[in-house]
Amino acid sequence: MQEKKVINVMASLCVVISMMFASTVFAALEDGGEEIIEIGYGGNDPACTMYAEPDTINAGGGTTLHWDVNEYTVRAYLHPKGSGSWMQEVPLDGSWWISGITDSRVYTLTVENEEGVTATCDAPITVNEGVNEELTCEMYADPSTIAQNGGTNLVWSSTGNVVNAKLHPTGSTSYFADVSANGSWWISGISNNRSYSVTLWDAQGNTVTCDAPISVIEEQEEPVCYDWDGDGWGWDGEKGCKVEAVTETAECYDWDGDGWGWDGEKGCKVESTVQH
Repeated sequence: MQEKKVINVMASLCVVISMMFASTVFAALEDGGEEIIEIGYGGNDPACTMYAEPDTINAGGGTTLHWDVNEYTVRAYLHPKGSGSWMQEVPLDGSWWISGITDSRVYTLTVENEEGVTATCDAPITVNEGVNEELTCEMYADPSTIAQNGGTNLVWSSTGNVVNAKLHPTGSTSYFADVSANGSWWISGISNNRSYSVTLWDAQGNTVTCDAPISVIEEQEEPVCYDWDGDGWGWDGEKGCKVEAVTETAECYDWDGDGWGWDGEKGCKVESTVQH
């Protein structure tokens, strides 16, 4: 059996220095030949930390994942823990909003260095268990009756685990606005009767819609009553009307002497003047 060579003090010192300034060291080391042994101590391995804020939410809610990585990390991927159903490459230092969470779960950040070495860190999320509140909503316009081209404030409230809410004209998706589960919205320049709606969704896919009708009072001109035959009654374009006689004889002309005349605009009654 061959005797092992003894590494002298200088060789040992070189090994120590190498371990201080490199990620791997090599030791020699069998009598009758050189066997290279790679010793790694992880000096350039990637590393990360991640947490959810908040880490406890209600069913259907959302949270923000925050993470940091070390200087040796060159790539980072976010995915569900223990699953490859989806994987998203993300910035090395950043955050990611996730919504519609219906059950407790864990997300993982996988980081990688230039050599392909990987490491992971996790962020657990706890969903409060309990009976899901029924999804409902109420909505009204304040005021609900306005003048033409006026405005009103739409107000709505809801119950349940609302994850999405949209405001839109009733029965139409010609346009919509993303809104909160409880809120208000001012609308102006309304020229005719109409209705607006808010549609809500919960985490289970249930939906509910509530409406707010708005009535517009149209401005109308005062109708003019025309008395064509001078009998005190006329027509305003829609219905019969009574004409008040004008008694100013200086302006009322009675051409046939029957006591009724014309003042240039309408029929009038002439008061007879008795001279003494």
